[in-house]
Amino acid sequence: MKKGTVIALLFFAGLFVAAWLRSGQRLERGISRISFFRVEMEALDHLLLSGPHPAELAKKGDKWFTGDGHEADARAVAQLIEGIGKIDSSDLVTRDSARFAELGVDEQGVKVTASSRGKPVAEFTVGKAVATGAHLRVEGGVYRVPGLSPAAFSRPSGQWVRLNPFDTLPDQVTRVDIALSDAAPYALVRQGEKWTLSLPAVLPAGFRFDVAAAGSLVAALVSVRAKELSPQGEVPDKTGLDQGDTLGFVDQGGQRHELKLGAATE
Repeated sequence: MKKGTVIALLFFAGLFVAAWLRSGQRLERGISRISFFRVEMEALDHLLLSGPHPAELAKKGDKWFTGDGHEADARAVAQLIEGIGKIDSSDLVTRDSARFAELGVDEQGVKVTASSRGKPVAEFTVGKAVATGAHLRVEGGVYRVPGLSPAAFSRPSGQWVRLNPFDTLPDQVTRVDIALSDAAPYALVRQGEKWTLSLPAVLPAGFRFDVAAAGSLVAALVSVRAKELSPQGEVPDKTGLDQGDTLGFVDQGGQRHELKLGAATE
């Protein structure tokens, strides 16, 4: 090879390296891929989240529970698992760790470890949202993942907890017992599509039974949802639950459910 040819090749090689350095990591984009499509989402039984809102979720039977033993909100868990299933991208943004903070995939991000039968099957860190999705880091690579919502992976701890205690529908209720702290107890029973008092004689003289109001009470009872959990360790005399009202109902299968109302909060 002639000396001039060697010099020319070295010259063009230098130009290529300079162009690569000026472009940062742009040449990396599109040559790598991350996907969890092959992960069996139905087989996941443990989810560990760390970051701004740490949480632990474990599956027992067909239900999920939080790390402190409360039944988890099935919809919230389903959204998280659905989010894992959506992770698929070949849009590699960078491998430069100096940019991790800028993209929100350092310690400020949400690190997710999804396991099945004691073995991690998906590990990644969710970063900042972008116009069409979010940044996500797997090992040393940061990808732009379309359709990914960071909110599905990061919630205050109380939002992972199931706050609606009953699964029963209003038309599945056959009887409701109401025991008020300042009045005589009474019961509602279903007759066909309507509700009536089990003992009509308990109505005071001159009062008429309101069928619509009874139906509204039943619907409100079975669909009740808490705003948040009370701090653990609160004693009954401080919550008023030791002397509060009690509403119980019986479903079509004969199972009884009960709701205790305590003192009013702020």
